[in-house]
Amino acid sequence: MIKEHNNFYSLRGLLFIALGLLLDAGASIMLEIASGKVLTYTGYGVSFIASVLYVIGIIMIKSKMEYFRRAKICIMIMLALSALVFLVTVSAFYFGSLMLGTSAAVIAIGLVAASLLMVYNIMRGCSEIGEDQLDENHEIMCNRVWMIYVIIFGASYVVGGLSAIILGDSSTLGAAISAAMTYIGAASKLLVGLACWLTYKKFNGNKINAY
Repeated sequence: MIKEHNNFYSLRGLLFIALGLLLDAGASIMLEIASGKVLTYTGYGVSFIASVLYVIGIIMIKSKMEYFRRAKICIMIMLALSALVFLVTVSAFYFGSLMLGTSAAVIAIGLVAASLLMVYNIMRGCSEIGEDQLDENHEIMCNRVWMIYVIIFGASYVVGGLSAIILGDSSTLGAAISAAMTYIGAASKLLVGLACWLTYKKFNGNKINAY
């Protein structure tokens, strides 16, 4: 149930979240094609900027909606983990420590989990806005975007992992499959960003009906 003190939706923050998703998609591609320190640093730096935009966006929404409150927690965790991954990765490059590199990978897994939960809560929040506004098509669209995202998310890790095991990390085909899954994953982030933008465009400033 939506519990708001304001009678109208203030959803401008969704634009910042959409921009963050755009940058996140770009960071994923940078890290996939990175062959040197500069592009790797840039990829993690862009990912951190995306997390900052998520924070700004979720704060600007100023919603008492439960899903957006949960998304805010996920975003704060993402911001902290993004900064930690960046610092540990830079340290691993400079000091050449395998342990630091492994630590960065473990932290990155936590970052991925927080990112998944963030997308879930934001899409459910946007879906609930559609429900409140009696826009069944928008509600269904947001739920479908989430389903598409989580399916692609899971498939990218399963397919990427299997290709690495079966074909090997040095295999050209394995590398091509990994790159393809990264690009598809980036496209799914853009789809979530589009859903955020559409929610803003359709409902920002509308009167809240659920009281």
